[in-house]
This record gives sequence, structure tokens and C-alpha cells, in this order.
Amino acid sequence: MKRVIIKMWLIWESVFEVLAGIHPVPGGFFRIAVRKYRGGRLICSDGTILNPGDRYGELHLNNRFFAVLSQKGGSPAFLGISSLREAKAALSALKEYAESNPLLKDIHVFMGYTLLNRGVARLGFEVRDINSGFIRNVASWYEKVLLAVLHPEGLKRIMSKKLVSKQIFITKKSLEKLY
Repeated sequence: MKRVIIKMWLIWESVFEVLAGIHPVPGGFFRIAVRKYRGGRLICSDGTILNPGDRYGELHLNNRFFAVLSQKGGSPAFLGISSLREAKAALSALKEYAESNPLLKDIHVFMGYTLLNRGVARLGFEVRDINSGFIRNVASWYEKVLLAVLHPEGLKRIMSKKLVSKQIFITKKSLEKLY
């Protein structure tokens, strides 16, 4: 039954990717869409500033990657360790992609929302609370459903912890410095 749900979810995501203009970053871990920033002025720790109206790279995790990893039957610890290893390689691929893709020439910040925000600072991301209660609640709900579908422990995982989505971002300068 879980395999059917995962298959249906991934079909939905394929449709959503097309509608939302999301495309894969080489390496397969991240997907990206270019968006205009609509929040308040964002000052990053390295001095990069994102102003309302500036373009940024909206990062999405490739859930197909996690579905395959999860179906390998590994433990949650295996999933976490594998994801961390892949994230490091993916950030290096994102750096190269950002340098070589004309679509990303004027992009200086890459950001997204995620429940999986513990430990991402070690990868170079900055983590902040989502200011809008509505967006925080919607993002948290959506990602909890996704986690229940894809995580080896399913519903047990989301029931065991108070999970809240956070905004994470990394600058092009940080990517160049770290990867």
C-alpha cells in the first residue's frame, strides 16, 4: 500500500514541477525554481543582501531520491547519513550549476522551507523561523504529510516530535567558499 501512495505522490510532484517551473539541478538531489523575493530585506551573515523584487533560487529536495533511499529498507539513521553525504555532493553540484547556468547568473541566494533543518548549518545554510504563521503552518503540514509518506517510520516519525518548518538559505558566496 505504501508503495502505491509513494507512486501517486511522485506522479503529483511531476505535474507540480511542470506547473511551478521547477527543474532538476545536476546530481539529482536538488530541484530549483527561480522566483522573485517578496519578503522583507534579508541580510545574510556573509553580507549578501536580498531585497524585495530580487531573484533567488527556490530550492526543493528531490523527493524521488528520498523515496528510492527509503525503499532500500534502511533505518532512519541510514537515511540521515546517506542524505548528509548526498547533500554535500549536491551543494558542490549546485555551486557549479549556478556558475555555469545563465538563468542563475544574477542569483545570489538559494532558499527553501524544510522540516529537515537540524544540522543544516553545518552544511553552510542559515536557518530562520518563517515569519508568516500561515506559510509556516502550510509548509509544516505539507512536509509532515510528505515525511509520513516517505520516511521509513512514517506516521510514527511525525508523531514523535514537534516538527516545524524553517526557512533555510545559503548564498552563492558561501557555496563558492565551502564547496
